[in-house]
Formats: sequence, C-alpha cells, structure tokens
Amino acid sequence: MRVLLIDDHTLVRKGLEQLLQSRGVEIAASVGSGREGVSQALALKPDVAVVDLSLAGDHGLGWLREMRLLCPKLKVIVISVHD
Repeated sequence: MRVLLIDDHTLVRKGLEQLLQSRGVEIAASVGSGREGVSQALALKPDVAVVDLSLAGDHGLGWLREMRLLCPKLKVIVISVHD
C-alpha cells in the first residue's frame, strides 16, 4: 500500500511517516499543503491519502474536493483536531 501524507505540521507528518513505515507501509510522498497534496496525488497515484483537514493557508475542503474529483479511486483518511 502506498500512502500520501498531507499535514502542515512537520512533527505530526514525520511521526506518521515513521509509524506507518515501521508497519511496512510505503510512503509515496509527505507534503505540507493541500495544493502539494493534489499535485502529488496526480503524479504518484497513491492508494490512500492521510490528510489533515485544517491546513494553514488552505481553503478547507476545497482542495480535498478537487483531489477527489481528479483522483476518484483515491481512498482518503481525514485527521483533525476538530469535532
């Protein structure tokens, strides 16, 4: 399984990378913005994207909707500190 990580907090992103890699998961890319995430999803065609819903400077769900339209087979796991 190839995973794309999208989180603007480097510490969280690196921690997820290490956790997943220690369990044999391949990290296709690890990026800090929704725009980069869309670009990497198109270029690398990962199986799953793990995304922080609240990325600094991004427009909330807009980029997530764009990614889902451009990569309809991509499975998405959303992580958030919000209820």
